[in-house]
Amino acid sequence: MKRQSMPCVLAAFVMFTLAGCTDLTGGGGSSTNESGDGESSGTAYVELTEAITTDTTWTSGTTYYSNNSNVGVSDGAVLTIEPGAIVKFGSNVSFSVDSGSQVIADGTAEKPIYFTSAKDSAVGETVASGTPAAGDWGGIFLDGAQNCSFTHCVIRYAGSDESFGALDIGTKKAAVEDCTFQYDAGSYALSAVYQMVTTSSITGNTFKDCDVPLGISTAVSMLASRGNVFDASNGRNYIGVSTNATNSGSGGWADAAGAAAIHYSVTDVAFVMLDSNGNIYSSNSLHLHDGVTVKFLSGKGLGFYASTNNLYVGSNVHFTAFTDDTYGGDSNGDGTATTPVSGYWDGVCDISAASGAAAYVYNDGQMLYRTDHSPSSDLGEKTYSFPTP
Repeated sequence: MKRQSMPCVLAAFVMFTLAGCTDLTGGGGSSTNESGDGESSGTAYVELTEAITTDTTWTSGTTYYSNNSNVGVSDGAVLTIEPGAIVKFGSNVSFSVDSGSQVIADGTAEKPIYFTSAKDSAVGETVASGTPAAGDWGGIFLDGAQNCSFTHCVIRYAGSDESFGALDIGTKKAAVEDCTFQYDAGSYALSAVYQMVTTSSITGNTFKDCDVPLGISTAVSMLASRGNVFDASNGRNYIGVSTNATNSGSGGWADAAGAAAIHYSVTDVAFVMLDSNGNIYSSNSLHLHDGVTVKFLSGKGLGFYASTNNLYVGSNVHFTAFTDDTYGGDSNGDGTATTPVSGYWDGVCDISAASGAAAYVYNDGQMLYRTDHSPSSDLGEKTYSFPTP
């Protein structure tokens, strides 16, 4: 970034900091940002230099720039971001919101809020040279913060940290609505894999040109009626399901959230089970609506309780291998490089079956490329008529 100042006032150049920001404004002899063509834009941008610890508002039309991962929201502060604000981040820089603090980033369709790379000169002030790319900056992490809101936001070029999403909403209630995620790398564009509540809203979002669009915990329902769009341009186009968050690391559907009925009805991409065998605990239930595809990584499986009828399965629902492109599309994004084989994943097991009784469900045409558990030395197999959602 080049800077210029008027010679007559150079000695009087003033830098001032307010609420963790350094204001660099055109006019008055203070430093101005130059655009890529070498001409001064004469428009303000604000450089973020330290944590936000008091209630703060970022204003419409202003570009904010952080090149420091220590910048975030803490000490119970509320950061309000007005429609039309632009927030840019330097290489590998992330932004965290601590427990007790809050971000309200509610844009509008006409004036979205941008969270993007410092190299992204398509919006706001130019603060860095180069071409933006997926993974330029880290992401936004809600570290125990609750009731945060992101509406009509554009989050792009994030994901340098594989541990988190471009936006990771953490464990508490949050709303992510009508946002666009684009050119995001990392584990997910939007990560809800640590969610411990069933009340967060993920609605009306568009995912395009991302690696993996969305990850959820087993406390999160994902319904087609919520209007999330999973564009075919995504590299590995699926919804990842992690069982680890909701039962202190041991796996289980919505256990930590209390008894809950979790529903999946999205059909344009598959739900992919990511972790070791997850069990739907007897007080909870999983409802797979018509046309849903559930895929499993190698060796993974699913446990349910036939004794309480807690796995509901609609028509044309398929349980299959991650490498199966026939149902739910090319989830692993490798074209025809890999193909499914028998025994790829473990199976769907009735963990309430009596000792010595058949436990694994082998419904033909529904359970594809699973492990054969029919030998007498194994738990055995059975057909099973699941209740419908």
